[in-house]
Amino acid sequence: MHGRTYSQRFDDKPVQLVNIRVTGVGAVEHIRIAEIEKGGADASGAIKSTTQALFWKNDSADPEWVETPVYDRALFKAGNTFEGPAIVQQFDSTTIVGIGQKATVDAVGHIIIERSA
Repeated sequence: MHGRTYSQRFDDKPVQLVNIRVTGVGAVEHIRIAEIEKGGADASGAIKSTTQALFWKNDSADPEWVETPVYDRALFKAGNTFEGPAIVQQFDSTTIVGIGQKATVDAVGHIIIERSA
């Protein structure tokens, strides 16, 4: 195959496999995701700091600097809710909750972000 693709052959050299990709298909047991500790609606215990962040307050306005709470995602409890603007930090990513949005932490720690009513 190498000879056809690259017009060269190295018959005197040993073959070296660099990558092997395998796909498996089969039935597995249902994976249960561990639930996090339950808490109330108050998410203030997860706030680690505040910062100035740039947000648009509406579609026609220029962006403005807004004092914004910074949450530590690892400290959220199931049932916590908070309004944007907010920044949620975790070890591998950052989530932004914008102005006019509401976030709710579900039983397994997902952050559900919806428009505020």
